[in-house]
Amino acid sequence: MRKSLALILTPLFVICQLMLFAPVEAQQTPSFSVRVSARSANVRAAPSVDAALVGSVFAEDALNAIGRNMDGSWIEIERPAGWIRRDTVVFTFDLTLLPITDLTTGVTGNTPVTDTGFAVQVIDDTVLRAAPERAAAEVTSIPIFTVLPVLERTPDNQWLLVNYRGVTGWLPQFLTRYTFVLNDLPVSPAFTDDPRYPPVTVIPVETQLAQIDRLLAYIEPLDTLADGVANYWNGLRRGQIFECQPHTETIEYYTITPQDLIELPELRQQERFLIQAVDDLNAALAPTQSCGIVISVDFQAAYADAINARAIFRMIRRRMDALRLRIDPTAQTG
Repeated sequence: MRKSLALILTPLFVICQLMLFAPVEAQQTPSFSVRVSARSANVRAAPSVDAALVGSVFAEDALNAIGRNMDGSWIEIERPAGWIRRDTVVFTFDLTLLPITDLTTGVTGNTPVTDTGFAVQVIDDTVLRAAPERAAAEVTSIPIFTVLPVLERTPDNQWLLVNYRGVTGWLPQFLTRYTFVLNDLPVSPAFTDDPRYPPVTVIPVETQLAQIDRLLAYIEPLDTLADGVANYWNGLRRGQIFECQPHTETIEYYTITPQDLIELPELRQQERFLIQAVDDLNAALAPTQSCGIVISVDFQAAYADAINARAIFRMIRRRMDALRLRIDPTAQTG
């Protein structure tokens, strides 16, 4: 059972200034630039390894993306004109914002793929189901980071009907990330009046922002603590000596109630990341609870745990800042 936060910060750790990256407002004509991360990569005539080779690109080449294939595994580039595998490039834009420019290559199902204007990216390996319920039959498996066009939603916004290479099925919305407003999606006619999927209650903006503020109030001291722990273990890695000041507190998990999820459904997406970050931070703190000589393998692992916890906290902070701007475009972020 999760408990409320009980945290006491000790003066052992150095507090470093946190630099937050506020999301940039969308432009009228966005630029989608990618940079080649592989030593070299093939450009093909279609989004398939079997398609004709039309050119090559090399490490650090900057390319302009103009589209993607139906599952986001390939990106169409402007010059040289053709397709490049997504895993050979890096980029900072949201892949779901690219239009689908190939609707046929790789289709395995019987339902034509269309670009609905709504797309989600899967954040974990999962399955499509025949109906919007966890006990429904599995239709097919979906690998992590797949980008899918969305067709419909249940009235409660908990399930999304998507098309994966011509195969349609239902996906829990909390396993996806997206940039659109869920209520803009059409409701599935099959479930419009189904009492199992009551329509979403409109939550006041102030209530949603209060949920964001509560989460950030939980994260901020933990981010500071994780940063200090990372600095502490990094100092030991470099041969520094510190006074023994054991940190005896255990960081408690963030409390998320069913009502919290109603007021801010996006909390569900963050829950597993919060658990991971707290677990990592507690693991990084554990070796500080006793004084004496710490062997290298222990503080190397503790340093890695602290770095990972800090990265997760800052990722969630950026997501909440972006969500705040979606909820209230006039809001200011930290």
